[in-house]
Amino acid sequence: MLEAGYPEAVGLNQPLDWSEAVTVIAKEKDPTSERFHWLLEHIEQEWKEWLRVKAEAENRLSDLSEQRERITEAMVRYQARRRPEASPLAEVSETGEPRRFESISLADACEILLREAGRPLPAGEIMTIALKNGARTSSTTPYNVIVTAMQRDKRFIRLRPGLWGLSGRDDKSPTMTAVG
Repeated sequence: MLEAGYPEAVGLNQPLDWSEAVTVIAKEKDPTSERFHWLLEHIEQEWKEWLRVKAEAENRLSDLSEQRERITEAMVRYQARRRPEASPLAEVSETGEPRRFESISLADACEILLREAGRPLPAGEIMTIALKNGARTSSTTPYNVIVTAMQRDKRFIRLRPGLWGLSGRDDKSPTMTAVG
């Protein structure tokens, strides 16, 4: 067993410098010397430690990859439940229009309508179109529900009383000024 101060005694500094160790081994004329065996022993220990740490890291990476896959699958399932794709044979309202907003939130319906319009719309028009397309609310004042939904959602911007647009699109218009 080598004493703790052995590296200093043989001219090495701790921690073990790999380039220095390789140089010493390459210059060593006597492969049976104590210094040579000490270096080989420590290099072997360091190599085993490196392999152990590498295996732990690979296992952790594998675990994280599996967790990521499970989370991604859960997100896809959640989004599929939240936004089912409309069937070409989707139910229609009394007016014969598809009920495409029946299973999504009012805020999502408002965003779709504003994107399709390509311009800001009055809240009353948004409400009328959304309700005709199957949006649901149990409130006796759907206008207020839609306005409240848009006020609470960062996707929308109130350009002036009663006129709503999409943040990032309509708030940059030179003719529109955002308020409240």
